[in-house]
Amino acid sequence: MPKLSKKTVFETMQTEAGRLFSVKPLEKFSLQYIADSIKLFDTTKINIVNGSVSSIKKENDNELRASALIGSEKIGGFDNATQWGVPLENSRSALANAIWQTNDEAIKASYKRYMELKGGNIYKKRKEIDILSKERHAVDITGSEFENVDLDRIVDHLKGVTKELTKCEIVSDVDAEVKLENVERFFFCAESESFNKNSESTKIRTVEQFIKIRLTANAYDNEGEIGTTERMYVKRYSQVKFDELNQWRRSIIGILKEKKNCRIQETGVYPVLADGETVGVIMHEGIGHLLEAHRVQADDEGGTFRDKIGKIILPKFISVYSDPTIKNAYGSYGYDDEGIPAQRTCLIKNGMLMTYLYSRLTAGKEGILSNGSARADRAYNGSDMEYEGDGIPVPRMSNLVVESAKKYSLNNLKQHLIDLIKAQNAPYALYCRRLDHGSVSTDKGHNEIHPADTYRIYLDGHEERVRGVYIISTPYDLVNGIIACGGKQEHSFGYCGAESGMVPTTEIAPTAILRKVEFARENRRNKVEPMLPKPHVNGRL
Repeated sequence: MPKLSKKTVFETMQTEAGRLFSVKPLEKFSLQYIADSIKLFDTTKINIVNGSVSSIKKENDNELRASALIGSEKIGGFDNATQWGVPLENSRSALANAIWQTNDEAIKASYKRYMELKGGNIYKKRKEIDILSKERHAVDITGSEFENVDLDRIVDHLKGVTKELTKCEIVSDVDAEVKLENVERFFFCAESESFNKNSESTKIRTVEQFIKIRLTANAYDNEGEIGTTERMYVKRYSQVKFDELNQWRRSIIGILKEKKNCRIQETGVYPVLADGETVGVIMHEGIGHLLEAHRVQADDEGGTFRDKIGKIILPKFISVYSDPTIKNAYGSYGYDDEGIPAQRTCLIKNGMLMTYLYSRLTAGKEGILSNGSARADRAYNGSDMEYEGDGIPVPRMSNLVVESAKKYSLNNLKQHLIDLIKAQNAPYALYCRRLDHGSVSTDKGHNEIHPADTYRIYLDGHEERVRGVYIISTPYDLVNGIIACGGKQEHSFGYCGAESGMVPTTEIAPTAILRKVEFARENRRNKVEPMLPKPHVNGRL
């Protein structure tokens, strides 16, 4: 069947916008802005269990989101509407009908919002307004095309690795996943004033490719099931490191053997050496989310860094950037979900807060320009999705870059850490490497960082693996405890979940020493080891 073409998409969007700005019944609504976004998803997910493919899922999905602003430059009502009935075929009439219905829902929702704001709220001291920032229109509809990806080659490598892992006596089960997602996006927006004068509008087409590879292996100790996971996230097939995939077998067996026999770490407060992956997520959860402008402006958020522009919030040798322009980084993009060009934004310079992450709506409320940070995944539609977001763009992180003006070698950092152990009269420090996951409660400013690997570092420098604890803290307490950083930056890749869904991100940060960090106990594991022995497999490791 003929695929939905960009010519059909943009011509239909343009026509529907023209109808909206000329329809008589809409004059009383004072329609100021209309935007339509179409995302087409082509997803393949392959699961491998114990050396054999267990499932293959292929899905073609789509989403149409309309956004509208009703009112005036002084006060407006802004809202969105979403539907999943976009035609996959190149049918202009079917597409026009879908856009018409979604635009209608967005305008009605915006008008309701406008009337609520215009009438005021006797229960609130501060008046709310919806105003969009004044931005230049952009036209970029060429876009690239999707690269060919040899999924069979990736699957064959994972089948080989998982098959070998199942032969290991201590490994109870192994599963892996390969996910390829191709996303084609069409974005159109127009303001009434410029559109009525010269039909000026923004038209953006982008294509993005995401390759996610994961392998998890489990074993048992005297408390229950233990596991470890390796991940690889790339945006180009040429970035897939097959040698690294093959090395996962050896590294996973080594980690499981160590975890099976290591002691449980006591909770408490310790000096910490954190690798770049851990530091990046500490900054992502403890700083990045709290600099998203809609959280800063909201009454029901903690407002940790509200009114802090121009003030010192981090150690003076640390700077933090949000940079979606880094080539081929997992969180990179050319335009955000409101059609604003991606741009490198300095959030913190030498410890001083410079700005927040803005969308057009949050920037408009402050009379400034957006810095291209509005992002969203598809809206939750009741299907098997990883995160139940609403798909409405809000300020989100992309590639978070942490830089230090003070740089030390890893050996110097470890010596500095030993000096810190002595000064605190502590028995040892903890060394956090790699990341399992992290989270933050933005309304309370509380965050958790769960390292994948934790070690004790003793006064004589030797290391001992421990397990069973995670970092718990508040942003000021944690990040201001950084006293020294390494010179080499490390990268971590993954997805960040929030109200607008799951968005790809990268964290780039150096290893760092933190003066004092509190550790809490992980939930107790209670899964019983299988009663029956493993099936006999030749070549058992």
